[in-house]
Amino acid sequence: MSKSLERSATLAAPTTTPSQRAQTDATRGARAELCNELLAEAIELMLQAKHAHWNVGGPHFAALHPLFDKVFAGMLEHVDGLGERVVQLGGRARGTLQAVAKASKANSDPGFEAASWREHVRALSTSLASLSARAVVGVERAEDLGDPITADLLTQIARSTDELWWLVAVHLREES
Repeated sequence: MSKSLERSATLAAPTTTPSQRAQTDATRGARAELCNELLAEAIELMLQAKHAHWNVGGPHFAALHPLFDKVFAGMLEHVDGLGERVVQLGGRARGTLQAVAKASKANSDPGFEAASWREHVRALSTSLASLSARAVVGVERAEDLGDPITADLLTQIARSTDELWWLVAVHLREES
């Protein structure tokens, strides 16, 4: 084997993989728990978006119906990323209906009782703002725990959720 191939083989085969590092890291449980907390909220929001998608009506149906599906798809992506991160950290992703209901931070289901398009928008806007704020706090916690990978994941979630919030909340603006 040539020296350049030996050197590249050595560089390509680290002695400690990220998952091995995560398995032995003293903070992995706290980091996995952080992701599980956000996982529950993201699953709730994902289901709320689909509920709104099915039930929205009125003069803004044509704009809101696909928008709510876009929120659902964005949350599905975040749910998948959070669940996978929990497992990468050596934990167990808690994504069952029972686990999500138990972990729920919501005092009530803001989307269930929504009857008008405006109520659906208001409820989804509130939930998106909440998840975004919790993701930002999560970034700070992940950084405090020395986990730039989780911090980056949560930054992406905060950024995406902020954008989705803006796309939903703009429907509440009064026309001038």
